Amino acid sequence: ALGEAGDWLCTTYPDCFSKEDPKPLSVGIFKDILLRGNWPHSKTFLSSTLKFYTKSTTYQKAIIELERRYLLNGDLSQDITDFEKESAIKKLQLLEELKKGKENNTES
Repeated sequence: ALGEAGDWLCTTYPDCFSKEDPKPLSVGIFKDILLRGNWPHSKTFLSSTLKFYTKSTTYQKAIIELERRYLLNGDLSQDITDFEKESAIKKLQLLEELKKGKENNTES
């Protein structure tokens, strides 16, 4: 269900959402989507979908590599702070450690 909702975001807002090449989302994107009035699910499900989308390794890499966030129409928005970049690096390191832990458990 989250994957389908992510697909909907990518199809509806292709200048902002992409699974292969995600862009950092503007602060307030949740409210912006709701204000458009076309989100077909609950607010809670939108929140869950955005959390799922932004926790991906490709999204975290985009936070580290890019300088600005994006609006729904693809326009540039806020700057990405050094703190946000450092946080994304830590999240990627944690994801890598979790991945290694799972690989070690399957080898036993």
